[in-house]
Amino acid sequence: MEENRNDIQAEELTPRRPLRERLDNFWYHYKWHSIVAVFLIITVLVCSLQMCKKEKYDTYILYAGSFNPSRADADGDGISEYSRLLSSLKRVAEDFDGNGEVSLSLVNYLSMTREEIDAAKENLKPGEELNLIYGDTENLIHTLIYSEYYVCILSEGVYDTYSTYQGTPLFVPLAPFTTEGREYDYYTDTAIRLTSPALEAFRALPGIAELPPDTLICLRAKSSFADKVGPEKNSKNYENAKEVIRNILGY
Repeated sequence: MEENRNDIQAEELTPRRPLRERLDNFWYHYKWHSIVAVFLIITVLVCSLQMCKKEKYDTYILYAGSFNPSRADADGDGISEYSRLLSSLKRVAEDFDGNGEVSLSLVNYLSMTREEIDAAKENLKPGEELNLIYGDTENLIHTLIYSEYYVCILSEGVYDTYSTYQGTPLFVPLAPFTTEGREYDYYTDTAIRLTSPALEAFRALPGIAELPPDTLICLRAKSSFADKVGPEKNSKNYENAKEVIRNILGY
């Protein structure tokens, strides 16, 4: 019995190791386990935050041409050309996801031929500069091939340059999306001029009315590259785009 008491007393008198020493010991034995665990936690948190912040749109529309809708408050009324254009395009979009709001992503590229650049320089007002966005060519072709921006509003110069890619047509015939009895002015079978009599009402909308007379309405062919990211999402975006093209041509 005396021996047992001595054992208990000895155990009680043994000091616990300092916290730092215990942490060092834990780190020594579980260093890589801890690193992997922390990495996985951070990865999950970052991905979750990105998914929450990434907005999903009903429709994706691309404009590329000599008009710059990003210029601010061209008419002095506090509304940018981009805002006008976006607001008018929402009229032909729909609430495809059923959340009670029409959301639209509009991306624009300033793309000008040498002749258009020279003409723009001649028409500059005193003190005004022509700001061209370099690198748009690379971004534009990437958007035309890989992205979900299927509804395209393009200048003739952009269309002529990018109507095919490696011998494959990038746009689809528009006749199936037209309204019977209306008069459409075809640039090609895959591009309809904005100046068509059939598009008079659409062309009169704020922002749309500012677009140059060489503007074309097009529908990109479905991208097989976008299928690799998400085939179901890509198919849905493409079907939505077809409805928007039908709405534009029938507005």
